[in-house]
Amino acid sequence: MSARLNDQGFSIISREMSNGELDNIGKMVSPKLIPELTEVIGKMSLTDRSSLAVSIDDILYSFPQNITVHYDDKGGRFLYILMKFWCLSSAVPKEESEGYGMKIGKPPPGVSQEEFDNMGSLVSCTYEFLREVTPGVDPEWTISHIQHGKLIDTEARGYPPS
Repeated sequence: MSARLNDQGFSIISREMSNGELDNIGKMVSPKLIPELTEVIGKMSLTDRSSLAVSIDDILYSFPQNITVHYDDKGGRFLYILMKFWCLSSAVPKEESEGYGMKIGKPPPGVSQEEFDNMGSLVSCTYEFLREVTPGVDPEWTISHIQHGKLIDTEARGYPPS
């Protein structure tokens, strides 16, 4: 799985979640996540929900944080790759909200503090990609966990996959 494919998957999922189009991600996301995502996203304000969308151009850095192989009792082998994404968000959280992302540094020369405050923030997201690697099984990747800034942190996992 190349880093570019991870970035594309992350960008597509984030865009669909921001649009509230969870039916469109059903084949890319573990069925265990859909009810939880539906509930969490349904409770978000329109501003928070729209801030979930991340363009592939806004991904500053992505890397595999953890790679694990699990075996089940039936001889199945499952590869889990926990990917970390650092991206820019144009969302400017309200003071009273939990916030979405963080600010790093000071305004560069020629940029006022107010302009800097409205530039958005840096967001850390972690998505877990799962694939069964048992010989003879369809090699499809599925997202089994989503932590998207401070807005989404799913409890459902892909252990064991359904």
